Formats: sequence, C-alpha cells, structure tokens
Amino acid sequence: GSYTLEIRPHSVANCGGTAGNGTRGPSGTQTITVVVPDANPNLLAACGLDVILVLDESTSIAQTSGATTSVRTAANAFLSGLNDTGSSVAIVEFSTVARQVFGFTEVNAANLAILQNYVNDGSGAPQGGYDPSAAIGYTNWDDAFAKVEALNNTRLAPLVVFITDGDPTTYGTGTPTDTDTDFTPTDPRLINAIDGADVVKTQGSHILVVGVGDGLDDTASQERLQIISGNDVYTGGTLDLTTTDVMIVQDFSNLGATLRQVVTELCKSSIT
Repeated sequence: GSYTLEIRPHSVANCGGTAGNGTRGPSGTQTITVVVPDANPNLLAACGLDVILVLDESTSIAQTSGATTSVRTAANAFLSGLNDTGSSVAIVEFSTVARQVFGFTEVNAANLAILQNYVNDGSGAPQGGYDPSAAIGYTNWDDAFAKVEALNNTRLAPLVVFITDGDPTTYGTGTPTDTDTDFTPTDPRLINAIDGADVVKTQGSHILVVGVGDGLDDTASQERLQIISGNDVYTGGTLDLTTTDVMIVQDFSNLGATLRQVVTELCKSSIT
C-alpha cells in the first residue's frame, strides 16, 4: 500500500514545545510518501487451476514490427498448453482502458477454438478481437487490475499472467494520459496500479508479470514491474513458478517460448 509519513518539527527537543504547522521549511511539516507493495502469495502449481491471462493491447505493440503476431502466437501456445488439463482461463485486454474478454472458460477442444479466434482477431470475436492497431491505445495497468479483481470476485484465480510491453501511461477511466516515464512517488498512473495489484494479491492470486520488448530495457522500468508483483525475477535455468514474480523477455519473438515454459511448469502438460 501507499503510506504518508509526516515529519513535523517542534520548538524544543523530545517533541516538546509548539509543533510547526506549515507545509515547507524548517518550521513546517514535511510529507513523504512511502510505497510498500503487498507480498505476492506463492503459487501451488498444478493442473486444473483457474488462470487469468492479461494482454497488453496498447498501440506501442502495433508500432513494433512483428510484435502483434508474436503476442498472438504466444497466447495461442499458452492456451493450447492448458487444453484438456481441467484448467479454466479468463482473459482481460487493456490499453487506454481495460476490458474483460472472457469470464472463466474451461479450456477444451471446443472452447479453445473460440478463445483462439479472439487472439487471432477472427470474425465475430468478442471485444473486436485482439488488435493493438485498432485505435490509439495507452497503457492502463490500474484498470487491468480492476478487471482482474472483478473476475476474482466471481471465483478466485490462483494465477494471473500479466503481459505488458511498457510503463503505465494512464489510470482509472483513461484520462488523463501521460507518456513521460519520469514517475514521481505519488504518480497516480503507478500508485493506482500498485494499489490495484495489492488488492489482487490480497484476494489470493499470484501475479506473474511478463515484461516484453525494448520499452522495458532500463532498470527503472523493470523495477516498476517488480513493484506490482515482487522482487523474484527469473534470470534463466529452471523456472520456479511458485515464487517467480517477473520474467523479462527482451525480444517479442521469444515471448512464445516464455509462455510455453510457464504453462509447462504449471501443469507439466505436453505442448505441441
């Protein structure tokens, strides 16, 4: 959560005398905002889990060569890996605002075709299909977590896989927007997202954030991924899905392999 610390000087030692009542300077109150994200609950990886897949549909993906195709390929691989395992998946997409695409849907042969039709932007797909090029879209982590929270209120998903290619640029209902990534400690684009993620963690979901693309190359951006999930960043080797909070994928073309790795570790199922 976010906490406000007030430092108020007194006229004599040991907090005696008259307290300052201003807002600045040596005679006034100084306010410091401290952000302490909630712990990310560990995941008990097993077949048959409910999973919420959160897909970034912001315009920056459409502007990156091959990225939309890579996200579709990766999401299809993830869904195929869950097929006939007893798992159910819900899907949320987000850009300037977030939208629930599917409620919890058992992943079987019949439903897999429907889910993948959305991913592939097929005819009749809900929410117009997955298409980052459809409109100018900013990045609203806050509203995405609000939609996850609402889904969890219907039934709890032990795992939320949150895929994004950049820092948050808006919050709430999508206004105002700001592409400046020089975040202040009280920036609502980030603070609201942290609070939303904390609610989801408190509900009992493990949030696995998958950051993809060169928009998240710098340390500060990667730290913001950690602040909505946790500090356990996968760096290679055996993936411990029970505790891993963040996975960084430098190139969109490797996203499919990463999501295959996640779903394999989750269920140990055969993926083709």
